[in-house]
Amino acid sequence: METLSFPCPGPSIPGSECCEGTLWLATDPHTGEIPERDCPRCIGKGEILLPSRMEVCHRCEGRGVHDHEAFSNGISQDEFREDPDFFDDYRAGVYSVPCSVCRGQNVVPTVDTDRASKEDLEDYYRHLQSESDYRRECEAERRMGA
Repeated sequence: METLSFPCPGPSIPGSECCEGTLWLATDPHTGEIPERDCPRCIGKGEILLPSRMEVCHRCEGRGVHDHEAFSNGISQDEFREDPDFFDDYRAGVYSVPCSVCRGQNVVPTVDTDRASKEDLEDYYRHLQSESDYRRECEAERRMGA
């Protein structure tokens, strides 16, 4: 059985956070110390495991290969007319490369939402949104010359 994982967000304890499986709680008001123990959500592993199922790869549509990135802008009819052998090679898959997503396996693991807990799914979707926001922010910074 395949599993997918994401970083543990920590338990729903105010003032606590999970850091690589170690639960850091707010300072104990009686001793002034910061108690530390295994996180109860991830049991000290630092990540939440989600049940998954295999799904046909969206990139190669289950073929295990796709066109080389050099052809991502398309190929004109003129290019095929100029070199008929290129057309034959292209159609025969000479320029195909192993899929960059499934690595030629035809399928990829995806979260099995029917078997995952509601709390884990909410945290997982929050994690995906955070990752998307971060990538968008990085892209905006690159456009501004950062």
